[in-house]
Amino acid sequence: MRQLLVFIFCSALLFAHQELLSIHLLDHHGMYQTHQDEKKLKSFESQDFLSAQPYQKVVRVFKTENQKTQSIITSYYPSGQVCAFLECVDGRAKGVYKEWYESGKPKIEAFIKGGMADLTNEAEKSWVFHKCAKAYFPSGRIEALLQYDHGKLHGFSTFYYPNKNVKKLTSYHENQKHLKCLTFFETGALKKESHFQHGKLHGSYERFFENGTLYSVEKFDFGKLEKGVYFNKKGKILSKIEEGAGIKTLHKKNMIIKSNYVHGQKQGKTEIFDSKGELLSHYHVYNGKKHGRQVEFYPHSQQPRLAMFWVEDQIQGLVETWYPSGQLESQKEMSHNQKYGLSVCYYESGAVMMVEEYVHDKLKDGEYYKKGQKTPFSKITNGKGLATLFDPRGSFDKEIIYENFEPLITDLTH
Repeated sequence: MRQLLVFIFCSALLFAHQELLSIHLLDHHGMYQTHQDEKKLKSFESQDFLSAQPYQKVVRVFKTENQKTQSIITSYYPSGQVCAFLECVDGRAKGVYKEWYESGKPKIEAFIKGGMADLTNEAEKSWVFHKCAKAYFPSGRIEALLQYDHGKLHGFSTFYYPNKNVKKLTSYHENQKHLKCLTFFETGALKKESHFQHGKLHGSYERFFENGTLYSVEKFDFGKLEKGVYFNKKGKILSKIEEGAGIKTLHKKNMIIKSNYVHGQKQGKTEIFDSKGELLSHYHVYNGKKHGRQVEFYPHSQQPRLAMFWVEDQIQGLVETWYPSGQLESQKEMSHNQKYGLSVCYYESGAVMMVEEYVHDKLKDGEYYKKGQKTPFSKITNGKGLATLFDPRGSFDKEIIYENFEPLITDLTH
């Protein structure tokens, strides 16, 4: 609240000696009002537009001593609480920008040096941020301090956890990570220390477990991994990379990920294990893209749950799923990440549940079978009809009406 009062006071001083030329009011029903009459404008001069208002947006236009046109745009939540404030000069965003949560607590404080003079999402994309921008958590605590230079991140930016501890210290040069960057756990312990040159990892990169023991030590040469040693929490070496080749081991959310590297790049097989070392899935990467067969397994079992084939980061060919028993659950044909061709689902008993045909991800034809029956319970023909769906045990699930290859009603049971 103290920050808000200081901000209001400073703004009041800034415009106290400027002549109000016009005011434009937009209410929450989309109705505009424009006032230019001197007597009418006098009634607005003492109004506090950072307090609750019955408007959606207010634009005040002033004439400054240097004959430039200064304007202030203020927007409001439907509740009336102030939402955002932007200073503009000669029809361009230039000056203080501030945004609040609906609770009244600050959300963003920044200085804008150029861009569209409006508070729309499209206008925000054009803004040129300059100097220090501040972002806040809903609690009012600082979330980030971002250093800008003419629209580009430049210098050290600091990110915080809700408990006030530093989360990241990131050095930027013209929007790219540059020099030393530090990441911390919420407890304050060091998590990562990395070095960059113009956006690419270059030099040493160290990771740590939360207890302070070493997780990994790597050396990069402009984005290419030259050397790496990877440890478990007890300090045992799990894998190494030498001269850009070997196995990289990462720990993520109770999983262990082992990836093959060639010439400093991820290439070949990647395996994902649970915390006990049991294989959960594997896939292949070539030239930075998924390529080849991917298989996912049921926990505590080598029974496949899902299998698919990738071609340069796109799913291509047959996708199959299985029940825990090993019985085939479904098969569908894919082309460039879209369903294209036949899609067949089976009951746990092995009986056909449904047969569908897709064209570019749109359902063209379908036949839906009740468990134990050889004739379709319902059909879709040329994008029109009724799809009756059953669960794996054969119990009714829901019905969906299709028209022109699109679902009209997604669930007739509700």
